[in-house]
Amino acid sequence: MSVLKHPACALLLWSTFLIALFACTLRYTHPLTAFLPWSTGALSGALLIRRNYLARRQPVITTTTSDETRESVVFILGPWAKTWFSGALENDGIQFVRGKAWFLVSSPAELTRHLHRLESQHPEVIPLSFFPLMPDAHATSALTYSQITMWKNTFASLSLDKPLPCTFALYGQMSAERHAQDPDVAIWSSDFPAADAPQYGFCEALTAALANVACPEGNHHALRRYAIASGLHDWMKDGRLHHALDTLFSTLPLRLNGVLLADYGSGFIRHGAWSSWCEQNYGLLPGLAASLSTPPLPEPQSIYRTTKITRVDPPGLSVGYKGAFAALLICALGLMTVSGEAALRAWQIAQLMNGLSVTGESGVQEKAHLYTALEQKKRQLTSCHVANRLWPHLHHCETLEREIALQLHPESYIIGRAAAGIISPFASSSATLPPGQEKTLASLSLPLRHDDAARIVIVGYSDNTGSEEQNNMLSEARARNVRDWLVNHSGLPAARFTLYGAGARHPLANNESKTERAKNRRVEIFIVK
Repeated sequence: MSVLKHPACALLLWSTFLIALFACTLRYTHPLTAFLPWSTGALSGALLIRRNYLARRQPVITTTTSDETRESVVFILGPWAKTWFSGALENDGIQFVRGKAWFLVSSPAELTRHLHRLESQHPEVIPLSFFPLMPDAHATSALTYSQITMWKNTFASLSLDKPLPCTFALYGQMSAERHAQDPDVAIWSSDFPAADAPQYGFCEALTAALANVACPEGNHHALRRYAIASGLHDWMKDGRLHHALDTLFSTLPLRLNGVLLADYGSGFIRHGAWSSWCEQNYGLLPGLAASLSTPPLPEPQSIYRTTKITRVDPPGLSVGYKGAFAALLICALGLMTVSGEAALRAWQIAQLMNGLSVTGESGVQEKAHLYTALEQKKRQLTSCHVANRLWPHLHHCETLEREIALQLHPESYIIGRAAAGIISPFASSSATLPPGQEKTLASLSLPLRHDDAARIVIVGYSDNTGSEEQNNMLSEARARNVRDWLVNHSGLPAARFTLYGAGARHPLANNESKTERAKNRRVEIFIVK
């Protein structure tokens, strides 16, 4: 029982108990499957009662937080580090900017050496990295993409004990706003992210940076800044740069903490990839700077929150603890009962639908029996929905009603819908798949495997030759062959498919010629959410 006394055990047991309660509200297709959350909830509840008894004399752990000043070192990375920043970093690529040390790094071995020396000699210093991008550094976007790819391949051998926090910065002349005391300083979209900031995906971080420069009313500088930043955002997404950077931060041991947009007032002295894109898309060219200057660097954060853990003797747990848990346990038993009834009903309906999916052309009487049973279940669901207004999401009456209605009357669900795929033309009086249609079916099977909530309605058609009964049977056979191909090649269960033989109804073309009749011998596939 010593394991129950561990502080993490309470979190685990409560999480398990609450997840089990939530799982009782889900829909299950078999009663035995629904038994798992019931038993898990009961077991975790019993262990919580036992832990409550054992924890009465255990010390209570409390935490306090406070602000602490930490020094940091920033490593400038990327293919443009030396080109644009070497002039401002003296002493072999080292410079102190507003009390922060910046290192220019050009190889994985150099970065690894600096990090190891920092960890061994100055463990209290926080290592950071900075990845700048110059939109007009190259003449075309293709060259910019090539530079990023080459740099990523160079640093592919980088191996670190833990990911290095990295901030991405996008420089551009976005407005004419200046600081009176320092016209070369940049206006940043936000503060430099801290080392313990949440990790972002590149797309998410870039969108957040754009939101930070959203313009307030009446500020023409901010309006221009937002417009140019939006254009830079579209430029990166229009080409391959967005994908290249997203891949870079997901494959290298660099932890993306955020994206900064730098309104670099001096701008560039020549037009390049970004300017060409603006001219091509908007007929405009960004302004040029009078002279070349080193882009400014942001100021890293110095204040970090630290947490202190203390242990004190508890005053004693509340007597109402067990009473509150008993109330939760009663609610859990109620959820178990309702969930079990709903799971049994869903399993019975699933069995009927599975029976329809495996019944072939010869089982006409068996089909009629299954359809009658489904109609009866639908009436029961209607009365169940009325009788259980307080717990409709637990009984899943509406969902089951829709699934039965889709199985019984699929034609009403495809009116006005666009088909996800069409298989044609079938040979006359034949249900064999037309040659060359496997590619169309394969393109449909992949998205269907990842969408468990969707049901697939397959509708077969024929031309007007032959009797109505023959055309109905032939069109259903065509739909069944398409369904069997998808089941065999995608792993989808047959119960997710609904077949409907429309015969010669709803023709795509008139049946006056051989060519027109061939267009009507088809199978249409619909995806119903």
